[in-house]
Amino acid sequence: MPHLLATHITSFVGPQTSRRVGTVVSIVGTTVTVSVGGAEIIVDGYLASYTPVAGHIVFLLREDSSWVLLGRIIGPS
Repeated sequence: MPHLLATHITSFVGPQTSRRVGTVVSIVGTTVTVSVGGAEIIVDGYLASYTPVAGHIVFLLREDSSWVLLGRIIGPS
């Protein structure tokens, strides 16, 4: 049951898409830098409903070479 969201996302976006969880490091204008597994990723965009904040744990999707930040992950740890 805990992998239900990931399963639905995979069936929607297809196997060529990468999904990652990371931490927002910095925001300069509309450019967001996210730390993922020790590497920093420059995010190409984020959803209008989300305002990035340094320290937020976030969910990312990659299509080809472009990353999109979908939003903050909240809930029990």
